[in-house]
Amino acid sequence: MNEYVEVTREVFDDFIWTFPRTLTIYVTAICEPPMKSYNDFSGGLVWPQSVVAKVQLFEYCVYGKEPNKYFIRTDFMEME
Repeated sequence: MNEYVEVTREVFDDFIWTFPRTLTIYVTAICEPPMKSYNDFSGGLVWPQSVVAKVQLFEYCVYGKEPNKYFIRTDFMEME
């Protein structure tokens, strides 16, 4: 099972912009809050193993407004 650590938006943005491979973005609205995932499909990875980072989109949540929450998968953080 993949493990994630919650980070600040600044740390998250830096991680995404400096990630060494192309990331594919998916957004799913079948959950509350909606979830945005950043996927690395290189090397034949498939979902959910392809998810390197994700955002809980509370700004679009129908049950209340909270700040978005940002997460990076721990084993990809160690790549830096």
